[in-house]
Formats: sequence, structure tokens, C-alpha cells
Amino acid sequence: MAFSAKEIRAVQQKRAAALATSANETHTEPVSAEAHAARISYLPSWVLIGSVLIVAFSVSYYYMIFLPKAKRMQEALLYSCLSKAEKSYEEEWAAKCKSRADAATEATSSVTSGMKKCLSEMYDNPNRFELCLGLFADVAKEIPTDVDASANCTLPREVASWLNDEVKEVRDMCFKLFPR
Repeated sequence: MAFSAKEIRAVQQKRAAALATSANETHTEPVSAEAHAARISYLPSWVLIGSVLIVAFSVSYYYMIFLPKAKRMQEALLYSCLSKAEKSYEEEWAAKCKSRADAATEATSSVTSGMKKCLSEMYDNPNRFELCLGLFADVAKEIPTDVDASANCTLPREVASWLNDEVKEVRDMCFKLFPR
């Protein structure tokens, strides 16, 4: 079946009218090929510029804000750990000094009360003082008389060495946990 030129033009006009009606309904205007190409070439440059700016700001934030803050926090934690180790060391040293002084005081008190009891029980013996003194003299010689109860006392070498080794271990642990 052959169509006349008039019929073909009528169909083309109906299609053009239908396309124009659908374009008006969706509120889009037909775009020329050059305008469409310009939009496409214009868009990637802005995307590229925006991406570069985002990366630049991210890297700047990381190096200028985040890393220094993290380093300061790590140094604060290290300082806190070392301070606690030192404080614990000093408290332990003072406790050992006090314990040593308390033990010496208790021993002296015990010897004194033992001597008094010995003297009171041997009331009828004229040599009681010498007898009691003989019983408690060896014990009394073993009691240190110059024990310092202050926090800065001098401890026996073994105790002081043990405390020094302990604080060194704790300090080393601090440096391992929070390296510089």
C-alpha cells in the first residue's frame, strides 16, 4: 500500500504535535546538540575541582588538626602513666619505711614489756636484773634503734633494689604503651 506525500506529511505533523505536547507537559525544552555537549564538558571540570578541594581539605585537616591532637593526647597519657608510676613508687617506699619503723617500735615495746614482766616475776631474786637483762639482751641487740619513719628513710639494699626494679618495669611499660 502506497501513501501519498500528503498523507505522509499529515502523519509527520501529528507526530511533531504529539512530541511538542509531551514536551510541554514535562516542562522540558528541546536542547540543541551543541548546548548538550557544552553542559557535559562543563560538568566534569566542576566535579574535578570539587573533588580536589575535598581531598585537599581532608589532608589538611588530618595533618594540621588530627595528628597534633592525637600526639598531644598520647603525650598526656604517657605523662600520666609515668606520674602514677612515680607516685606509686614513692608511696611504696614510704609504706616500707613506716612498716620498718612500726616493726622496730613493736619489737622494742615487746622487749620492754617482756623485761618488765621478767622483773616483776622474779621479785624475790636479788640478781633478777642481771637475769632478765641476760634473757633479753640478745633480742634487744637485734632491734634497730635508728629506724627512720619518714618517707625518705634509708631502706635495706635488697628492699630498695626491689622497689627500684619495680618502678623501672612500670616506666618501661608506660613507654611501650604510649611510644613517643
